[in-house]
Amino acid sequence: MSLPRTGGVVPVLIAQSEVRNRLLAMLAPSDFAILQPDLERRSLEQGEVVERPGKPIHEVIFPEPGMVSVVAHTLTGMTLEAGVIGPEGLTGLPLLHGVDRSPNEVRVQIPCRALCIPAEVFSQALVSSRALHDHLLRFAHTFQVQLAQTVVCN
Repeated sequence: MSLPRTGGVVPVLIAQSEVRNRLLAMLAPSDFAILQPDLERRSLEQGEVVERPGKPIHEVIFPEPGMVSVVAHTLTGMTLEAGVIGPEGLTGLPLLHGVDRSPNEVRVQIPCRALCIPAEVFSQALVSSRALHDHLLRFAHTFQVQLAQTVVCN
């Protein structure tokens, strides 16, 4: 399932005990092992756009301390921060539902370290483990509740 890395760099496996993203830390070891070979730790800078409206999602990001914002856009150009994702979650939520793009922008609000995995590999992992898929869908449900609360507050 692993994709080859560019530049001949051998990836370093990240131990589950070192993960600071709660979704990944709470996975069953067998499910973490499915993702582990392709997880890459990176720094994300404030303002960095990680998903663009209507464009394919290229990677899934599991923030460690830090925060990304999900920003909704209207046809008239208005924007609204609809939700936030921190170390309790992941980006790329449409992939959990079999959709490869989002109508929203996802951008880094607070610089962070994050664990990233290519979208294609992530989608294959969801197919290989129903338990992994179900675990991540529970976060998607929680995020949906957050979105509804944002609507009520606005």
